[in-house]
Amino acid sequence: MEELKSNTTQAKGEYTCLYCGTHLDLDKLQTLPPCPNCGGGKFKKEE
Repeated sequence: MEELKSNTTQAKGEYTCLYCGTHLDLDKLQTLPPCPNCGGGKFKKEE
């Protein structure tokens, strides 16, 4: 599993916060924000 950090540009897809499990959906190439639930900055991309 590749660990992805907030404030990096990521492709469209679903990302899961490694701290609290909150899911983020990016609908286009954009900067991955901090987790809106816990403020965490580490994610994994769902396949």
